[in-house]
Amino acid sequence: MQKKDMQKQNRPVCSRQNLMATLVAALAAFGMLLFCLAPTFKSKSYNVVILGDSVIANFFNYYGSPSIPEYVERQTGLTVYNGAFGGSGMAVKRTEQSGAALTSSWCMANLAEAICLDAWEGVRASMSYANHYVETNPQVFSNYEERLKGLSQIDFDKVDVLILEHGTNDYNMGVTVDNPSDPYDKTTFGGALRYSLKLLQEKYPNLRIVLLTPFYCEINIDGEYIKCDEKDWGGGILEDYVKKEMEIANEFGVDLIDGYYGSGINAKTLPTYMPDRLHPSADGVARIGDMISSYLKGNGYESQ
Repeated sequence: MQKKDMQKQNRPVCSRQNLMATLVAALAAFGMLLFCLAPTFKSKSYNVVILGDSVIANFFNYYGSPSIPEYVERQTGLTVYNGAFGGSGMAVKRTEQSGAALTSSWCMANLAEAICLDAWEGVRASMSYANHYVETNPQVFSNYEERLKGLSQIDFDKVDVLILEHGTNDYNMGVTVDNPSDPYDKTTFGGALRYSLKLLQEKYPNLRIVLLTPFYCEINIDGEYIKCDEKDWGGGILEDYVKKEMEIANEFGVDLIDGYYGSGINAKTLPTYMPDRLHPSADGVARIGDMISSYLKGNGYESQ
């Protein structure tokens, strides 16, 4: 009787253990299924995505104007995603460069990795910087988390056109234009651009990539405006970056919108188009937005 009683007592215990083991296995299998299916959750679809710096970002509607992506959307009827981050550049910043810790994670080379390799963790981790500085510099760091989250959910297989606008911050930080011994050196402007284009073209061969060169600008240093066609911050004048971008556009067979030479934004017109000498007014947004819209319409991208 004692042996039988022990057997009876053990049966429920064994049953519970088996049940728990089965439940754990089922949950693990479900978790793996979700992990495997995760990429299919990227269902947000846009005709055009624009990546760039604060010229494009325009978080607070500078001077009462819409952002450039909003303007293009109105002009073409296409869906346009504003994926720009103020302070960002093309290259991965070296630690000795000004603002490196704050802006390097959102540079084009790192965003290309995130988009093509689904490697968003490192970029998301840097949001703590944006959250810390948003109160003292809302113009640059506001809405970064929402913008990054939206960007990570876009299905780039469904995007028609990707426009890249970088270079002004690379110039301002004195980033090396190119490294002749390493054409894919991500700490250089040219290397980061080649690296980004290579990743994007291999991952999304049907995606039309368009480069938008930086615009003429002047940097305010203690009340004095420093001209981009005169001042070398360590990597050359801004025109050197523009010429390198044009060269690489030809190298990779991608289209280019000539913002530096072709926009009409220059030393004489800068107060009209960019009152602070760096960010577009309503007239500047329209000027740049019309260039992008004309390109899209001219290549058959327009809502019918």
